[in-house]
Parts: sequence; C-alpha cells; structure tokens
Amino acid sequence: FLRDNGDSAVYAAACIEQVCLDDKVLSVPFDLFEVEHLTDVLSMEAFDTLGEEQQEELARLLPEGFDRQALQHLLSGANVRFGNPVNAVGRQMAAGERHPRVMAYREGLAELQRRQHAHVLRDHHNGIVRTMLA
Repeated sequence: FLRDNGDSAVYAAACIEQVCLDDKVLSVPFDLFEVEHLTDVLSMEAFDTLGEEQQEELARLLPEGFDRQALQHLLSGANVRFGNPVNAVGRQMAAGERHPRVMAYREGLAELQRRQHAHVLRDHHNGIVRTMLA
C-alpha cells in the first residue's frame, strides 16, 4: 500500500485512476472502486448537498427530457431496463473495463469483429453464386 510520506502530489497522483465514460476521460480516486454499489455514493442526498450552480452544471450533462424524477429513479438504485446503469458502470470500473486503454482495445476488437463478419458474409454469398453458376 502507498503511504503519504510527505510528498502529497505523488501520493495523490498514485491514488487516482483514469476512467472512460462515453467520450470523456475522468480521474477517479481509487476509494470509489471499493464501493460495492455506486449508488451508495451517487445518490439524491449527495446531489442535493451540491450547490445550485453545480447541480445545474451536472444537469446539463444529462440527456434532454431527463427531469428530477428520472434522476431520482436512476440514483435510487432501481432497475432500469434489466438493471441499474449506475451500478453497472460501477462494476465495470471496479473490473477495469472502463480504463481508456481497455476501452480503446474493445473498440478495436469490435471493428475487427465487424470486418470479420463482413468477410464471412461475402464468402458465403460468393459460395452461393458459385453453386448457382456451376
């Protein structure tokens, strides 16, 4: 374990992990990864403790039509279409699946799989044409 030996900047940097959410990369403290359910930290009570300016800034990041009731439903930990997205992101963060490098590798893998599927489909169609012409 790291201990704060006087160099606070080094200690603080070592206790931060990069996390990718959509197209944004955030710096998140390691302590957040130890939380079992992210909704234990991200809750309406926590949201209500923020100042009005901070609440408005966060509200601008939400999709259009996302009102306070929808936010409360999401942050309550309730299931939304087969699970809670906040808790799902928390599990992905804890598993390291939201690290920017991992996300880049996943995007690359998805592109390779898409291309492989296109090749398999093309070969299948070519085989059908060959049998029809034979």
